[in-house]
Amino acid sequence: MMVAASVLFTFFVAVASSFVKQSHAFTISPLTTRLTPTTHLFVQRQTKVEDECEQHQHFSRRSLIQQSANILPLLCFAAIAQPVDAKCTDIESCREEGERRVEADLKLNPITKLSDGVRYKVLRPPSVSSGPSVSEGSIIDLAYSINANGRYAYSQGFGYEKVQFGEQLTSDLGLDSKRITIGKHNVPIGIENALIGMKRGERRRVELPPGTAVGFESSNWQPEPTSRNGKFSMEQYRKILNGFGSQPPFPAETVWDIEVLGIR
Repeated sequence: MMVAASVLFTFFVAVASSFVKQSHAFTISPLTTRLTPTTHLFVQRQTKVEDECEQHQHFSRRSLIQQSANILPLLCFAAIAQPVDAKCTDIESCREEGERRVEADLKLNPITKLSDGVRYKVLRPPSVSSGPSVSEGSIIDLAYSINANGRYAYSQGFGYEKVQFGEQLTSDLGLDSKRITIGKHNVPIGIENALIGMKRGERRRVELPPGTAVGFESSNWQPEPTSRNGKFSMEQYRKILNGFGSQPPFPAETVWDIEVLGIR
């Protein structure tokens, strides 16, 4: 940013000096003038600034400001429109860069596939390296967030919902959670399976397919939303699963972010 500002200031002074030199001969209109700042122009103008300033010191400061003000917006636009740190210049190169990053991320943190189409990816490693892991029969405190129909549906303990705290409503981050027992189906079976092996502080993202084997149906649609928006989102999700109007049934997944807050 400092280098760009220095170059922009030098170019501004050079062009302003050029205007002053020709101020008695013509007037430049910003509607008809087009500047293309190049490295050659920066160098050429910079070598002439000192001599030209000495030759035209008799012009007033007001004249300099008025004539140079026309070109300042164009200089600012040129500086913004040509970022120095651009990593890709067209759609194809940006797509290739994105694919390389996804591939590198998958090598470091691969997607784990479970039975019946459940998949998960670790979003954050455990906060402790030792201590118990989630297993069959574990009692855990869980924070979760659910996306359905491609958008946020509802959550508990992630900070997206409000809870009563004292005399006011506040974010539920750190104030709310759901206690479940693995094997009791307090959450869908697919989520129970994805929780196995997690430690306190670990966070995973789970793609949960529908159905009685691992989906919401396997937990009798638990956990239920408590907010109006959450209830509406799940009503819409059920319509997609069952079909409505002219739309046939569609086996849409839900996406869960889950975090183990504690293991008992």
